[in-house]
Amino acid sequence: MQIKLGKKYIFLILATIVMATSIGVCKYTRLFSLRHISVDPAEYIEDGRSLGLAMEQNLFAARLENAAESLFKKERVLKVDIDYALPDGINIVINDIKPLAVVIGDDGKELYALDERCYLLPYNDEDGKFDYPIIAGLKKTRPYKKITDDRLYLLVDQLSCLKKDCMDFYLALSCIDMTNKEYISVFFDGLPFPVDMYAGSLHERVNDLEIFLLDFNPDLNDVDRLDMRSEGLIISAS
Repeated sequence: MQIKLGKKYIFLILATIVMATSIGVCKYTRLFSLRHISVDPAEYIEDGRSLGLAMEQNLFAARLENAAESLFKKERVLKVDIDYALPDGINIVINDIKPLAVVIGDDGKELYALDERCYLLPYNDEDGKFDYPIIAGLKKTRPYKKITDDRLYLLVDQLSCLKKDCMDFYLALSCIDMTNKEYISVFFDGLPFPVDMYAGSLHERVNDLEIFLLDFNPDLNDVDRLDMRSEGLIISAS
């Protein structure tokens, strides 16, 4: 008796053989043995043993989750990214976050990157330009710590939504002054005065401001500030 296999079944058999061979090569040969660990910044570890990673072990058997947990125990570590560097390495990047805003420290000198969890990291403006809103007026700013001001949690959510829905206005935010405990004062590129609003309504008020400026084309030459704390009202002060 002759058995004929269709092309589809032959392909599945070949694919299974290739997959099994690949798994065998990955797990049971020295081709993928761990030989180097790259950590950026390198100051966070002394050697791979402190991460629970043994050299010459199979790369895919390495307990990367344990390495991440050991790093998170360090006070200054907020974010860890671990990737394979095939065929024989692991790359670890620590605290590589993209800021949602830049915070001016309470000493008026230090700059901190603010992430979406309200943590602060030292900010190094290497290219000499800001692509993020600047937040001023916060108290108790300390690196690798969360800000305790409840308004900031509201503001971070609003900034995330604004960045997602209206990037132009997000980029136009030049400064957010949180000195006043009741509301925030927002400065926009192109407007010579601040706009007062509540931290939890930034996204909605920016939309209202866009409609106000584009649809009504108001004369703002004598305006010192706009008050948008009341829903549906825009009050100008001269």
